[in-house]
Amino acid sequence: MTSKTFKNRVSVRDAGSVLEIAHTPAGIRITVREEDRIVSGWFNPVQGAGISLAILEAAGYKEHSEANLGSSELLASYGLTKLRQAVQAQEREESEARELAELEAEALELCNAAIRQEGYVIHDSFSQIPTPDLWLAVARRARELNKEATNGR
Repeated sequence: MTSKTFKNRVSVRDAGSVLEIAHTPAGIRITVREEDRIVSGWFNPVQGAGISLAILEAAGYKEHSEANLGSSELLASYGLTKLRQAVQAQEREESEARELAELEAEALELCNAAIRQEGYVIHDSFSQIPTPDLWLAVARRARELNKEATNGR
């Protein structure tokens, strides 16, 4: 388990706050302890870049082109820029994967509708289709025709 702990005391009488971020088998665990209260949450490791970006933005860091030339601020701001790019790329990849999954589901429906007419066995999943590229093309074309019909009205 990898772990990083941060402590904060506002005054001598203040017991302080402790923030612990740890990598566990269950994922990323973020724990905040204040006196007698402990709050924890678990996050998917895929969210690590987004969590890091949120922390840097909340701390007031700017894009590296806007940063002062002080070395620590410049490096943290450069990190913010790279994290933002990573988060955007991850969001784009997730969106593309969702889009492909939806298209594959439509292709499976179209394929099963066609072979049902011929009396053949229906497929349970897209991976069982013998000519997946053909049915993806059919699904794309069906989307185009539906869009044309919808916009034409």
